[in-house]
Amino acid sequence: MEKGGSGRVPLWALAPDPDQPRQHLDTDELSALTESVRQRGIRQALTITPICSAPWAQYDSGKYPDAQFLIVSGHRRTEAGLMADVPDAPADVVLYASQTDHWLDGSLLNGLRAELTPLEQGYELLRLRESVTLDRLSKIMGRSIPWVSERLALTKLDPWIQKYRLHPTHLDQSVPRLTLKVAAKLGGLKPPDLNTARVIAAKFNQPLSPDWLCDEDRTRFHLQRLLLNKIEQESWGAVAACDYVDRVIGNRTGALGGTKAEKMIRRAKEPRKMRERIANRLRGVSDASIFAWEETDFLHAFDGARDEQIRSYLKDAELAEQKISAMIRRLNKQLGKS
Repeated sequence: MEKGGSGRVPLWALAPDPDQPRQHLDTDELSALTESVRQRGIRQALTITPICSAPWAQYDSGKYPDAQFLIVSGHRRTEAGLMADVPDAPADVVLYASQTDHWLDGSLLNGLRAELTPLEQGYELLRLRESVTLDRLSKIMGRSIPWVSERLALTKLDPWIQKYRLHPTHLDQSVPRLTLKVAAKLGGLKPPDLNTARVIAAKFNQPLSPDWLCDEDRTRFHLQRLLLNKIEQESWGAVAACDYVDRVIGNRTGALGGTKAEKMIRRAKEPRKMRERIANRLRGVSDASIFAWEETDFLHAFDGARDEQIRSYLKDAELAEQKISAMIRRLNKQLGKS
């Protein structure tokens, strides 16, 4: 173990690295791999490192009380082996001089493979950025700086967008696919200053509530959700969507003087303009072709859909119902005043 080596290791002696980049295991792929391992065993060697020589290693010692090695590469093979009741696996032992060397090697062996999602790649790169410069990281990974920066930007997206627009188990097929370019554009936004936030809030007919500006993350997340909603409503492609974000957040908006900004806010809040927005939104709902579908066609749309996806549609539909109900109450109240 002092020089590293190879051999066979019992699976009970292994603990997964909780910081591994892969956060989603495709159940179908894992089932196929499990059956293969059950028939032929684990053929490709795992890469592991002794826990005793890696004091920085963090793992769940309560769940893995007998663990002696941390998995560096081969988490899927280990999981398949456990499901197939395979007792052991071939393994190569690697010793690391530092936590940075451990992380970098783990990324090169396991972290940035093509089958990882861009978001998972982004979180692995974010972990490495704690101790490695962007330029060095780009060279080590053999990737361009824009490639690295795009994936890092994804980690700054609103958690809701990460979960329901980027995560494989929650992808919503009813909305246009969120491309990497658009997602990175939204993730790369900086929190607007107060003047810009007021203009943007007025443009979207949103009240500038205190929680908008309570912290930078909350402000950025609000802005991302507003922009994404507009992009999805218009079904814009990547180029048009990115251009729209630039126009809303660009220097022209940020550089508006106080007087011009106040005029834009007043114009956006003119009763006629506000009624137009209400009419357009309601017309968009009532004219939507999906409401003309026969029940069999509607059910066909969910062929092959996971329960998690259907629950996300149900949650969005219930939220929409609440908002429509609130609008009906307000219209009835307004009608009573006339």
